[in-house]
Amino acid sequence: MAAVSDDTAADRFLTGLLNENRPGLTVSVYGVDAHDEPEAVEQLVGLAPSTAPRPDLPVHDALVESGTQKGLSPERAEQRTSELADALDLHAVRDTPCAGLSPGLLSRVSLGCALLNAPPLLLLVRPLDDVDVASEKIICRVLGHYTASTGAVLFTTRSTEVAHRVADRLLHVGGDTQQREEGTGR
Repeated sequence: MAAVSDDTAADRFLTGLLNENRPGLTVSVYGVDAHDEPEAVEQLVGLAPSTAPRPDLPVHDALVESGTQKGLSPERAEQRTSELADALDLHAVRDTPCAGLSPGLLSRVSLGCALLNAPPLLLLVRPLDDVDVASEKIICRVLGHYTASTGAVLFTTRSTEVAHRVADRLLHVGGDTQQREEGTGR
């Protein structure tokens, strides 16, 4: 599903879903209350922001660190990092600091960090906005495999065209209005 907006409304909507400081709002992820069990929900949700996971770290180290922060053993984090580097075609930038990456490579690294512990739900902030064609194809391929085998994806975008092409459902978010429609994606 894609949440589409011309501004940052969809991004705020997505990142605010799991914010435990929202009185009167109850969010449950696969039956787990986000307010009562935030650590359990963190294991169920892979969140990929539009910013570098750790700008100061090389890609490989940022991925491994993300895995260990999500409770993977160092050995398992290394294994998953290698698998995701293959899937996301990141080997050439293994030692490049995240701060020096193009938008497409940065989006692929952020997606890799979100996927490390194979959560059943991915929340992605603009993973396909401003990326090159090669990165878009890689990201769409990886997300296609993920949705076919593991879980669900909710992503934000500023592009209605991308949302229609990639997502099966769209939610237009803007101000106080929301409008739903069907996409043509998987």
